[in-house]
Amino acid sequence: MDVPFTSSGAMSRAHYAFVRKVENCSTSQLADQYINVEVETIHSRLASPTLSLKQCKEYLVLLLYCSTTLTSPLERTLDFALPHAIHLADAGQTTADKRLGYLFCTEMMPPDSDLNLMLVNTLRKDLESHSEARTCLALDTIIQHPFQDVIPAIQSRLRDLLSNNSLHVRRRALLAFRALSSIEPEVLTHIADKLPRRLKDTQPIVISAALSVALARSLNPPEISKLVNELLKPSWEPGLDRSEYWFVLRVLFAFRTIKPSTDNLRLVTDIARWAAKRNVKAHAVLLESFSVFSSSKTELLALVKSMPSLSPARSIRHLITSEDPNEHYLVLSCLEFLDVALWAGTDSEIPSVLDAWEVERVMMFLESRDEAIRKKTLRLLNSVDSNIVESYLSQVVQTTSGITPLAQKNEFAARVLEVIEVACQDDGERYARRLREFLCATEDETSAGSGAHVLEKVVEIVLLRVRTAQQPFRVSCVKELLGSLHTDSLYGPTLMVILAALACEYASVSSAPSESLLSAMAGKLSSYSASIQDACLLCMIRIAGDCDGMPSDVLENVRSLLERAGRHIRRRCQQFIDLSEQHEVIRRVIDKAQSSSLPDFLLSLEAHSGTPLPTSPLPRSPPTQRQSLRSPDPSSSQSLAASKLRYAAYEPPPVAPRLRRPRSQQSYNTLSTSSSRSATYSDHGSVVGSPRLSAERAADDVLSRTVTAGDLALVAGDPDLRGGVEKQSAKPGKPLLPLVSLQMLDESHGSRADLIAFDSPFITEPESTGISANPGSTKMEPEFESTWNSLEKNNLRGWCEISVDTVTERLQSLGHPIRCVPADEAPFEGEIKILVVADPDKLAALRLRGGEDQSCLWRLRCNDVELQVQVKRVLSED
Repeated sequence: MDVPFTSSGAMSRAHYAFVRKVENCSTSQLADQYINVEVETIHSRLASPTLSLKQCKEYLVLLLYCSTTLTSPLERTLDFALPHAIHLADAGQTTADKRLGYLFCTEMMPPDSDLNLMLVNTLRKDLESHSEARTCLALDTIIQHPFQDVIPAIQSRLRDLLSNNSLHVRRRALLAFRALSSIEPEVLTHIADKLPRRLKDTQPIVISAALSVALARSLNPPEISKLVNELLKPSWEPGLDRSEYWFVLRVLFAFRTIKPSTDNLRLVTDIARWAAKRNVKAHAVLLESFSVFSSSKTELLALVKSMPSLSPARSIRHLITSEDPNEHYLVLSCLEFLDVALWAGTDSEIPSVLDAWEVERVMMFLESRDEAIRKKTLRLLNSVDSNIVESYLSQVVQTTSGITPLAQKNEFAARVLEVIEVACQDDGERYARRLREFLCATEDETSAGSGAHVLEKVVEIVLLRVRTAQQPFRVSCVKELLGSLHTDSLYGPTLMVILAALACEYASVSSAPSESLLSAMAGKLSSYSASIQDACLLCMIRIAGDCDGMPSDVLENVRSLLERAGRHIRRRCQQFIDLSEQHEVIRRVIDKAQSSSLPDFLLSLEAHSGTPLPTSPLPRSPPTQRQSLRSPDPSSSQSLAASKLRYAAYEPPPVAPRLRRPRSQQSYNTLSTSSSRSATYSDHGSVVGSPRLSAERAADDVLSRTVTAGDLALVAGDPDLRGGVEKQSAKPGKPLLPLVSLQMLDESHGSRADLIAFDSPFITEPESTGISANPGSTKMEPEFESTWNSLEKNNLRGWCEISVDTVTERLQSLGHPIRCVPADEAPFEGEIKILVVADPDKLAALRLRGGEDQSCLWRLRCNDVELQVQVKRVLSED
């Protein structure tokens, strides 16, 4: 925040200082702390008996700023300030004072609050005021914050204001009636005699408000319909200026509800032809004209049969050949409003409007990069002939089955789901069958336990489709999909993740008993990889809360898996066994979850447990060993390396003298990606980091070689090398990415990323540092933090059964430069921070927290799909 106080608009120095402090915070969490402290301070100050109106205004402005800036829920609600806002709206001497009081009430007061009664008298007094500004303020408040108690107190006054001399008051009075009709529809009957008069008003903005009232509750008796039809002809003329388009649009929009007359229908076709020849600013008029045809299909069909040249589709043919995607979307939207008989040649009495090459051009829209254009094209073709869509579906399914790269397969699979969605429309059962058939064709049974990757985009699309669908679609889709669990078929990992997520979220919808679902899912557990097993076990914990008794075969299958699974899955199995009989505990966890989704259930489960997983008798490292991992002392590192050997180690090789690097070159701990990776050195000249890597590769480091006087003389005498060094040293250093003021993505939004990546969540375990960095690596801290923040839209997390050192080695083998910050340095202390730089614009930021069992938990953010797949493959390999 670089704005000076004099130009900031702040009400006081304290106001300016607080906003500056919040805006300059390095993390959103720190800003939220400041805001919560400020809210508490204001709460105590508003209780002061000597509070002035000026102070009250400043505090209300600060509270509004806090409520809009906070990224997490407020620790205290702002209801304590509502009486002061009402008092300011009532006792304010200026319009600005009253506006602020009303604004706070409309933003913060719930519609059913008891404090609304305190606002009624203030609103009534301002409506009866002779001041136009105060009347408009009160009307604006009613429009934005209508409530039941105010209707009897102001209804008669509102009716009188419909005849006020001010056009602003008349317009707002009409809109206030429309707002109140959402609570009490009968209120509009009291102005039925005045509405026709306002539709004949001399001011277009008042007529527009009257149209809103007429359309709000389908208030369109014959008299209203006649008046609306009379508005079109005077509102349009061929030389219409673009500043007057808005009123034509308003009248055309009214014809979606009110039937246009035959003369007006002809006039709308003329308006459409006129708008199609104009520039892009008239496209809104063109689209609204075609929307009128959708409400008058029968009348328009009869009109075109009598005169084929009136077909509106003829006026937009030139847009099909355009190269602008916006015009592609426009022409598809216009055709979608028309009856297909008007342009597709399905009616023998009306010839086809489009030529064969134009139809081919429309088919090419199926390959558009724009998802909205592809979907609109599919819907249009489905309305013409559903066989076209079915044929295209078979083609894309066959293409997707032959694709190997994960990124491309994800993209093509998403397109298949677009076709399935359009082909099935609102039939949930059919959608479920088509989805299952597609995924079975794409992922055969052998992919279940082979470690095949989950098609994350498919999981996301399906779950969002089910969640946003209407209830009949959701019920039939979920029943069909969950019913497939009871078969002996073994599905691929993608479909199994979808089934686990749906079973967790919609277990009550399934017609099968909860015990049957548990048995079916438990019987398939052993056939899948660890990440799929984790999602299934979490789902089973959720379903166990609805069971009256636990089937014996479920416990047998889980215990069998516990005996041979890895550490994390063993813990999850033990968690299921422990909670399987504690139904009340599971129900409390379900009640506390933010939603019924699987990720939110997991977060609630961990919050209830107090630890990410219930503790079990696991070997723990002695405190001395943990200290040696954290200690930068070379002798400690060497003793640790020796303690892990089964036989007596050789004497450590002597470290040869080396050239010391300048401090500016040690700001990043860059791990070389060459075949002979070099170790990292401390300022004392000893090797730190992975002891095994240091012993094997220290001899290959060019800096460990003794430099003779002859070597120095050759370097000094080489003009090319000297010039290159001078040029290099003259270059100013640039940070990896620009610094930003935002911090991590709020954890409340993290569940959506978990919806796709069903690996184990990023849980806390005892920290261990498997690698270390140069002392100068602290300069990398802001670069890693800013890079991490800049990639917050691409958030994945998980768990792997390999150590931090092994992860680092495998990342080096990718062939990309990697940079790391040790676990005991900020940011995110306790975690190893690693940047993978494939290109300047292709970055992956990775945070690793090591466990005591040579496993680690990870969080990954990446802006490139291919690089993300490479890093995830490294993390998923055992």
